Parts: sequence; structure tokens; C-alpha cells
Amino acid sequence: NGTLEELDEKLDTWERGEIRKAETKAHYSKLQIIEDKVESLRSVIEFSGALTPKELIERINDLFGKQSAPITLSSIHRSKGLEWPSVYWLDKEKLCPSVWAIRAYEEDPDRFEWMIQEEANICYVATTRAQQALVYINGDGYQKGAG
Repeated sequence: NGTLEELDEKLDTWERGEIRKAETKAHYSKLQIIEDKVESLRSVIEFSGALTPKELIERINDLFGKQSAPITLSSIHRSKGLEWPSVYWLDKEKLCPSVWAIRAYEEDPDRFEWMIQEEANICYVATTRAQQALVYINGDGYQKGAG
């Protein structure tokens, strides 16, 4: 079954391969989706407390299983078409525009306008997922291990 370190190495390999494929096909909007998936999975791994892949699977099932999930953790891309009574958006100011849009400006200014429009579309999706309350959370005060 392997170790969590081996899982992390496989995740790196997968991410590099998917980014390469997306860039080769000029599917720049997929870059943020790939990054979201990897960062979300790394966060779950880090904060799950799991020591083995088997424990990690158990923790993921506990967190996100249909019977026990009081909270839905989602990227903006994954939230398209879904709504919740309350939505909490973490670090909007740091994450919008994304690193991919900024990188697009640095690497290909002609693509920048398109990327900024995509970012605006994603922000619209995020702000329209809340049925009653949209709360912006600034993560500047967060310190790993504090608490």
C-alpha cells in the first residue's frame, strides 16, 4: 500500500504531468483546477493526522462521506452548479487572481486578458454559491500548530 511520502511523490509526478499536458494543449483554465486538486489533497493529508494511506482513506471517508459530512470543502471550480446556505471564502484577496493568471501576464501578455476574464467568471461562481450568507475569511492570522 505504500507510505504517505510515496503518495506525496506520486502526487508531484501526477501534477507535473497534468500541467505539462494542459500547457501543451493550451488548456490554461485547467491549470487552476489541477492546482486546486493537489493543494486540497495535500491539506487533507497534512491535517488528517493519518500516518498511513489506509488511515488517510478512513479519515477522508469520515470527513467527506455522505452520512457524516457537516461541511463541504470545495474548490470554486468544483462548486459550479451547487449552493449552500452559507459559504466561507478563504483568502480571496490572496487567491484571486490566481498564480496562473499572474504567470500568464508574465509569460504571455496576450493571454492575460483572457485569463483575467476567466478569473472574473470564477469569482462570480464563488459569490453566487451562497443562498443566505457569504463570508470572506482572511487567513493571515493562521499559524500551523497554533491553537
